[in-house]
Amino acid sequence: MKNSIQYITKEKANQLIDQPQKGKRNHIGIIDGIEIKTIEDYFACISKLYRFPESEVDLDLYNDLMRNLAWFDYTSYSLFILNYDTFMCDDLQNKIAVMDSFLNVILPWWDMKAEYENKVRHFDVYLVN
Repeated sequence: MKNSIQYITKEKANQLIDQPQKGKRNHIGIIDGIEIKTIEDYFACISKLYRFPESEVDLDLYNDLMRNLAWFDYTSYSLFILNYDTFMCDDLQNKIAVMDSFLNVILPWWDMKAEYENKVRHFDVYLVN
């Protein structure tokens, strides 16, 4: 199964969060788009959520760290962005850049990593409204 970005309802998000997949060590990350107005807000939140070893993060370092996550021992990652319609509402250009990073940099790397290591590795991003 390919890594993906999916638009889902709050009800579906609650089901996925409350019912983890059997046999998988899944890291579930939840951020609230209402609290994330700018790229700086996002980097501060995501750095804390994924325990980035760096305190100052830019888009290039963010992409590197999101493709690493070696300090965790999970087979899958699920990131839920609640209230996606308000997520980064004061910084739309960087909102597009973040989503583009997931689509074209981070998720394809996780697809390749799973093939290369011959292990199941999965990363999904859920945009919730």
